[in-house]
Amino acid sequence: MRKTKEITIEQVGDKENRDAGKTFLITEKSAIQAKKWADRFFAAMDTKQMIVPPGISALGMVGVYLLAVNTLSGAPWGDVDRLMDELLECVKFVPAPPLEARALFPETDFEEIGTINRLQWEVIALHGGFTLADALSTLTSALVLQQQAQASSDIPTPETISEPSSPFA
Repeated sequence: MRKTKEITIEQVGDKENRDAGKTFLITEKSAIQAKKWADRFFAAMDTKQMIVPPGISALGMVGVYLLAVNTLSGAPWGDVDRLMDELLECVKFVPAPPLEARALFPETDFEEIGTINRLQWEVIALHGGFTLADALSTLTSALVLQQQAQASSDIPTPETISEPSSPFA
């Protein structure tokens, strides 16, 4: 069964938020749809000559989330923009009860850019089954393993050790 999550936009501080109180329902894509989306995401990043750190694609949707958070703000959009828009296909608007969730009408359901951004990140998080803390923990573990692998490859072996040269030669 696909995971779902309800998100209610809250007022934060004194700043006016015209979407405060609105509720959205996020439904997970199928596993094959999510995999294809992530594959297209990484392909788009490579096409745009973005630097994808080694091993980040192996982290799956956690890698997508981390890469998006860290690099998309400065990335050229094109295909990436379409992929980010595609995330909204997982989102429905939940009007006041007793009405049921319905398809989004982005032009009228959103009044704040921050709402769109938050829902896109929530879709990625739902697919990866993680929170930001989980994502950072996964990345930290991956980096430690990568550093350990590099360190072990730097250990001299009998084949790589040469005889020291004599200072008197």
